[in-house]
Amino acid sequence: MARVCVSLLVVALASWGCYSVDYPKSYLCSNANSQSSKCPEGFECDGKQCVPRGSKPDGVPPDAPTDAKVDHPMPDGLVPEGPASDLVPKGLKVSVFAGTGVAGHNDGPANLAQFKSPAGIAVAADGTVYVADTNNACIRMIKGGTVSSLAPGNCGATGSGYVLPQGVAVGSDGVYIANTGNNCIKRYSQGSVVEIAGKCGLTKGFLNGSATTAEFFWPTSIAVLASGDILIVDSGNHCIRRYTTGNKQVSTFAGKCTVKGHKDGSATVDALFSSPVTLTASPSGSDVFVGELGGLTGTDGKRIRRVSGGVVMTVAGNGKAGLTDGQGAQAQFDSPAGLLITSMGLFVTDMGTHVLRVIVNGYVTTLSGVGPGDLDGPLGNALFNEPRGLAADSNGKIYVVDSKNHKIRVVEQQ
Repeated sequence: MARVCVSLLVVALASWGCYSVDYPKSYLCSNANSQSSKCPEGFECDGKQCVPRGSKPDGVPPDAPTDAKVDHPMPDGLVPEGPASDLVPKGLKVSVFAGTGVAGHNDGPANLAQFKSPAGIAVAADGTVYVADTNNACIRMIKGGTVSSLAPGNCGATGSGYVLPQGVAVGSDGVYIANTGNNCIKRYSQGSVVEIAGKCGLTKGFLNGSATTAEFFWPTSIAVLASGDILIVDSGNHCIRRYTTGNKQVSTFAGKCTVKGHKDGSATVDALFSSPVTLTASPSGSDVFVGELGGLTGTDGKRIRRVSGGVVMTVAGNGKAGLTDGQGAQAQFDSPAGLLITSMGLFVTDMGTHVLRVIVNGYVTTLSGVGPGDLDGPLGNALFNEPRGLAADSNGKIYVVDSKNHKIRVVEQQ
C-alpha cells in the first residue's frame, strides 16, 4: 500500500491530507476535476473512479478547463476548477509571524527578532520555519515562537559561511541553501555546513558535470524533490539546473544556459528564459513553475513559465512590466519573486508592485492591496513592501517573506 499526501488548502485552509491507495485498485472519485487529487500518480478520475491516465473515455485530462481561452491548466489534483474568487477562502487575514520591522539581527522571541532583507523561506514537516536572511548573510530558524541563527551563526559577519543567501529548501537530510553571492549550493545538517554543488567563491561560470566541478552564476532559488534531487534557478545563466543526488551530477533541466530570451518549447533544446529568479515544484518534479525577472526594458521576462513533460510553456504574463490581472498574456507582472503551489492555485509574490497574487487555470488575480506599505488585517487590505519567498505549513498557513519590511508575515483564516 502506498501512502500519498497532498496539500488540501480548501474552504478554510484545511490541513494536509493523507490517504491510502491500494494499487492497482481504483479509488472512487465523484468528479473528474475537483476529485482528481484522490487518484494516485499516473491515474485520473473519469467521474466515477481512478483510471490509468490517458484512458478516460472523452480523452480530456482531469482539471483541464473547458473554456478555450485557457491555454495551460494547473497540475492535476492541485487546483479545483472555478474562478479564483471562488477558490480563495473568505476571511483570510495577514499578521506578523516574526520580526519587528526594523532591519538588524536579533535572535529571541519572534516578536522581538530582527531580520535584514530576507528572501527565501521553507517549512519543515514539523512546522519549523527556515529563512534565508539575505543581508545578514545567514540562515534563521523559527521554532516554538523563537528565532535563532543556524551555525555558524555569526550573522552579518565576514566568514559567516554565506554570501547573500536567497533560496532555502528542506530535504530529508538537511536544509539546502542557494548561496547566491558565492555561486554555490550548501547544505546545513546537525550543526555543520557543507558545500554540495558548485565552486563556492567562484566569481561566476557555467559548467555541468560533477557537483564539485560544476559552476553557477547567481543561484537564487531551490526546490528539493521527493527523490532527493534538487532543482536550482541559475539566474545569471538564465536556466534551471538539476543536482542529482545519486551520482552527484549537475545537469541542465530547462533553458539554454548562458543564452537569454523568451521561447517556449523543448525544455533543453528550444526553451529560453530571461533572468529567472524563483521556482516551485510538485514533489515528483513533473510540474515546475518558474518566475522570471527579465530586464528593465523590452519584452523579456516578467512571466510565469511552466515546465512539464520536458516542455516549457508560458502560463501568464507578456513580458511588459505592470500590474494587470487577466488571462494568460493579458496579465502583467513587474517582478515575480516567489511562487507556491497550493490547491487554491499558484500563489505569486510580485515584488515590484508589492502584492500577493494567485493564478488559477492561467487567470491572474491580485489578492492584496497595492503597496508599498506595512499593514496587517484582511488579506484584501493588507500591504507589503517587496514581498519575496512563499511557503506553507501542514496547517495550511501561508508564510510570506516581507523583505523590505524585514518581517515574516502569515496568511491564515481569521
